[in-house]
Amino acid sequence: MKILVTSDTHTLHDKIKIINDIHSTNGIGLHDNEADIIIHCGDFTSKKNGNKEDTIDFLNWYSSLPIKHKILIFGNHEYFLYDLYLKNELDNFFKENYPNINYLQDSSIIIEGIKFYGTSWITNLPKDAFVKKNEIELNEVFKKIDFDTNVLITHTPAFKTLDYVNKENVGSTSLLKCIKNLKNLKYHLHGHIHECYGIKDNGNYKTINGSFLDYLKKFYLNFQILFHKSYFL
Repeated sequence: MKILVTSDTHTLHDKIKIINDIHSTNGIGLHDNEADIIIHCGDFTSKKNGNKEDTIDFLNWYSSLPIKHKILIFGNHEYFLYDLYLKNELDNFFKENYPNINYLQDSSIIIEGIKFYGTSWITNLPKDAFVKKNEIELNEVFKKIDFDTNVLITHTPAFKTLDYVNKENVGSTSLLKCIKNLKNLKYHLHGHIHECYGIKDNGNYKTINGSFLDYLKKFYLNFQILFHKSYFL
């Protein structure tokens, strides 16, 4: 089993092409047999408004991908979905329109024996979506993460883990504290901090920042990162 990670596509998901020709090297592509699971760590809408139009455009694309399992969490720009969340309408929205997308909001799913847990919350951006006031509120959310989680999916990074921007570490201290209690964790997947995309080996688990767009260099990253089920064995 192969798993594809991405994040922070910000309406530019259509730059990712599904390639049928295995010899093709044009552009940023995903071969149609290259992944069994795709995971998006949030911020797929516009940085300006995260409106319904942006949301529907992305979800139509995501749901149509020729990948068996699709997992999704939300970022701080998903205002339309945050409004649905506040109205307790998220479940119905996905069940009626995108039943093949597994959205995780403080919830988990088990696929082929691997437990994935997703939560979208961040802090320090009071006007954005899925934001808690401070680390104390974040801790109340993160301490509910299932203790037997194998793959943790968040939008925010943990403190001092692929979170360095503007000369400081901006990740969540409460998330880092909670991660230390997850004894079965193999991967922590996130986005949010575009400048720190990549992989970090923490010893017992690995962190992947799957951010797609680097605003500093203004180009698209060939970010596809695959890992195998054998790593969990």
